[in-house]
Amino acid sequence: MTDHDQITQFYTIAAKAIEAAEKSGADRGAALLDAAASVFDRPEEYAPFIVSLATSRGIEITGKLAELHGITAKAKRQAQREKETAAAKEAAALLAAGTAEYAKFLEQGHAPDEKEMTEAAAAMGKAAASLATPKEQSRFISFAEYLADCKNYDPDKDFTPALFGVPFPDGTVSYIGARTSRGKTAAMLNLAREAITAEKPRRVFFITLEMSPKQLLTRLALSLVYGRAVGLGALAIKDLEQREKPMRDYYRIVRGMDIEGGSGGYHMATGTIDAIKKIETELESKNLVMYDARGAGLETIISTIKGKTEKGTVILLDYIQRMPSPEGVYDSTYMRVKGISDRVLNAAAATDAVIIAGAQFNRQNKETKSKSKRDTFDDTSFRESGDLEQDAHCAIGLGWWDNNKDTRFFEVLKVRDGEIPKHPFKLTWRGAFQYMANSGEAIPEKNEPAAEVPEKKRPVVRGGHYNK
Repeated sequence: MTDHDQITQFYTIAAKAIEAAEKSGADRGAALLDAAASVFDRPEEYAPFIVSLATSRGIEITGKLAELHGITAKAKRQAQREKETAAAKEAAALLAAGTAEYAKFLEQGHAPDEKEMTEAAAAMGKAAASLATPKEQSRFISFAEYLADCKNYDPDKDFTPALFGVPFPDGTVSYIGARTSRGKTAAMLNLAREAITAEKPRRVFFITLEMSPKQLLTRLALSLVYGRAVGLGALAIKDLEQREKPMRDYYRIVRGMDIEGGSGGYHMATGTIDAIKKIETELESKNLVMYDARGAGLETIISTIKGKTEKGTVILLDYIQRMPSPEGVYDSTYMRVKGISDRVLNAAAATDAVIIAGAQFNRQNKETKSKSKRDTFDDTSFRESGDLEQDAHCAIGLGWWDNNKDTRFFEVLKVRDGEIPKHPFKLTWRGAFQYMANSGEAIPEKNEPAAEVPEKKRPVVRGGHYNK
């Protein structure tokens, strides 16, 4: 019996089974699955036909049907990828053939006129453009797909770092805004530290547009060193804080040298060794990827995100205003950043990854600064940078408390799904180690008593990183 005959037989048997179930009040979904099992040795191979019939008859897509729906969606994505790959190979072949033919034409001594040159350039440009055609995305959703998405989504599995205490769901873009030297890069490095050291670690894809990977990995290592000490307790922390120049110590230990000067070197040495091993493991396993995007074009960066990341990856982008301009946009900072943000948002939707980007805040004006002991933010801090707050799932501001770079805080400005915390929170900040953590201490408004996070919500330190 051919596949076609099996499918025809299935539709006949299934239609009768569903009608019988409707009359008797039995479960129509179970009747459909029984019909499929009676015809197909491996029903999952015929998932599209089974799910299609269930949808057309208004049968709820749950249980085994939801599993078959997932198989169907995966098969569609695979088919689309194969189609894109075939198209790219064809375009590459055409481009190579056209280039070779044109080179041969020149070698034979022909002098092309302007029209021939224009036509050749247009043909090659068309072939090259087809290589970079973005993945086609479905713009419509059925009820069955919506229901399956709901059943497959568990809010408790969102990336919820203790640093900020708010969830960053898959497929969203969020922004960490700050003025110069407030700690955008440090915040993202500490998000990376939390992601790779969590009980259920997340893959991290760090995109740098300013610092070198060496600089960032060294800062990440120092944060790991301090985080380890936090997990060990007060004596280990005291031991580390006796070091005058931890970064210098770190490089000496990496080179196999002894560290110099003062006491308190034990936890610096052991912490560095542990941090180096951790970074080696994460880089070699590709659970931590450092992508040096300095000098790369916008479309190259976006296509790399789409090609090298997957659902659940934490993509950290340092930072949005340093991204190159979209093609044809040169006149306005607002439009330039808006164009970049649109493409980043599209990449998050295409990959179902978590994208968290740094953003440069506008400078604080003198009038605002004089009225407060701390940096203040409002929606215009983002708005003059391409409406970033409109695209953001979460928007978080970092600043100085008491106008002092050693006392820092964060404020949640927006959470698309959830309640915005009433108060800003002070950060535990150890600049020499680039270590940043949520202190759990809220900053009250003027004439309001001091507030703290309720005990059950306070971050608890375990194993060098924070768990809720």
